[in-house]
Amino acid sequence: MSKSRILIVEDDPIVAADIESLLLENKDYLISGVAHDAMSALDMLANRMVNLVLLDINLGTGASGIDIAKIINENYEIPFIFLTAFSDEHTLSAASDLGPSGYLVKPFNDRGLLATIAVAIRNAQNKPQKESITSTFPALTGQEIKILEFVLSGFSNKKISEHINISVNTVKFHLKNIYIKCQVNSKQELLAIALKKI
Repeated sequence: MSKSRILIVEDDPIVAADIESLLLENKDYLISGVAHDAMSALDMLANRMVNLVLLDINLGTGASGIDIAKIINENYEIPFIFLTAFSDEHTLSAASDLGPSGYLVKPFNDRGLLATIAVAIRNAQNKPQKESITSTFPALTGQEIKILEFVLSGFSNKKISEHINISVNTVKFHLKNIYIKCQVNSKQELLAIALKKI
């Protein structure tokens, strides 16, 4: 199995170096490059092999991660994960409209980052995701399918509730039904069974 090549777009050199070091420790990943601004990121996207982009939303002056994501959607078939210190409604709305494969709020832990990357890459390899999930889990309702997709992208219950405008308790209610229908007891078990099937 070939290694996935990841482009890190992060304006904080220390954060970028920490992510790069973590990924280099993992035998499944290679680093396509590390960009600290939008211009460098776009140059690397155009000239290097990239399978996934870790994309900081706030890149200081100039174009933002949101701007880069729009270009990725228009010109490349590459999944991207947003990294940000901001989780306000405006940022979440702007980010979710672009269809990221994940959304991590800083400070995030190593395990969460690696899990989100693994799910994003697996989902990209199994597109079209929505059709696949729908056919694999026919017993799930449309809302449950939507929630399952967010779970597979590494979203927390709170982030799911913010994205689809329902309460956290309603998310938990739907998850309970998903667990029953899929015969699992936790998100970890749900993720494991979903990744085997799709």
